[in-house]
Amino acid sequence: EAAAGRTERVVPAYERGIEATHGAPPLVVELAAWHEAHAQPDRAIALYEAWTQRDPVSDVAANNLAMLLAAYRSKDPQAIERAMKLAQRFADSHSAAYLDTYGWVSFRHGELARAVEVLKRAVQLAPEDPQLRFHLGYTLLKSGERAEAKPHLQLALSGKTAYPEAEEARRALASLGNSG
Repeated sequence: EAAAGRTERVVPAYERGIEATHGAPPLVVELAAWHEAHAQPDRAIALYEAWTQRDPVSDVAANNLAMLLAAYRSKDPQAIERAMKLAQRFADSHSAAYLDTYGWVSFRHGELARAVEVLKRAVQLAPEDPQLRFHLGYTLLKSGERAEAKPHLQLALSGKTAYPEAEEARRALASLGNSG
């Protein structure tokens, strides 16, 4: 009940703030993260869709929307096409986060070779990021590169940083067993 009470206050407060500030990016990002953390990815996606409509050149909006689409609508070809259109702007980025998005969306789009190449660049920029290690390790695994995937999956699970796909990383590493 306490959580429900907070929900009844938190969401409308953010929505009022977003409306009053004509979509202030920090408020949109915080509310979208709140929705995602509370298993409401469609609401987070809707916030970023609205932001990209208001500001089509916003890299933050494009990045976050593309990653949400790749994470929560990976089985929807139209959503993955949309994510790819949004993420293509990051192909030559020097940001690990933007490269990760482009690489992960490329993976979801079925372009494994490109995904591996881009995710390797992302990991070079942020080698300690467990989610980047997971994305690279998982993509390598699905590309048939079991031996190369294993250390990345191990590193993805070695830190204390939580990320949404940690359980998937455990399963992927377990699927390798003692091989590779």
